Amino acid sequence: MEPSERMEPVPPAEHVTRCAYDVRSLEIDARGRVAVVSLLGMLQDAAGESAMALGFSVERLLRDGISWVLARFRLEMTRWPAWRDRVTVATWPSGADTARAYREFRVLDGAGNEIGRADSLWMVIDLATRRPTKIPDFVRILRAAPDTAGAVPPGLEALARPAHEDEARQFDVRWSELDLNDHVNNVCYVDWALETVPAEVRARAFPSRIAIDYRAEARFGDTVRATRAAAGPGAFAHRLTRAADGRELSLVETTWTDAPGRRRPRAVARRDDLDRRALALVVAAAAPVVGAAAPPGGRTLWRPRGRTHRRPALP
Repeated sequence: MEPSERMEPVPPAEHVTRCAYDVRSLEIDARGRVAVVSLLGMLQDAAGESAMALGFSVERLLRDGISWVLARFRLEMTRWPAWRDRVTVATWPSGADTARAYREFRVLDGAGNEIGRADSLWMVIDLATRRPTKIPDFVRILRAAPDTAGAVPPGLEALARPAHEDEARQFDVRWSELDLNDHVNNVCYVDWALETVPAEVRARAFPSRIAIDYRAEARFGDTVRATRAAAGPGAFAHRLTRAADGRELSLVETTWTDAPGRRRPRAVARRDDLDRRALALVVAAAAPVVGAAAPPGGRTLWRPRGRTHRRPALP
């Protein structure tokens, strides 16, 4: 059963949180669409705002030495927003049992049309033991949603492990990829998986479906191995493991749909905005001193644009 067939009825209005985002230039990909990790970041942010509004935020759980972790996530998109588009994310808790909580999302364009939706399964971990624990009693709002009685809703069943691999890449976990739980943020796993997708696919298509199961956490200093295997027309199965011991970290499935022609970004409002931009950036890296302990330094030098120079054409 597809998510679009089962994500009803609409929840009570007081349980729904709506967050609006304007797609900025630093959040787009080479085709001018919002980058996958940027959109996932919006959904993650909206989930955090919802939890805050309803009284069970990460900050509240951290006081008791526990925290939310994302266990499964299913996203379907009919269209990806572009640079300067307004994106609204609506989200609400949709069910719970003693160990798992469920959350749904809708992604809307600037006109309020639905362009995507997602289901997710969340768990609570004890930060001392790094093991799952029961959902705390003070998370009362979840009890207003249907009790799932331990049954995972359709569409959130566990993903199958790919039987082979066609491509593999490795990534070192950086400090900037850690979150409040002191482990890799969930969007990074998707980013690593997407890096194994052939460049020609990413250049002409967009992911219309992303499914991910999180099995274990990666932490600073780990090296993660990401693989890709063909899983049908326009579809790939990915597996991420810890290189040191082979521990399975996550499974990802992606389905790709050919994108329409590239859309021109909206024109810059003021002519002077372009004229004030810098003409050139010169990076002068200082040569390393023999025997010095510190790495070489550097500086940046900016030259203002003169009006006699031609302005670059907009992409």
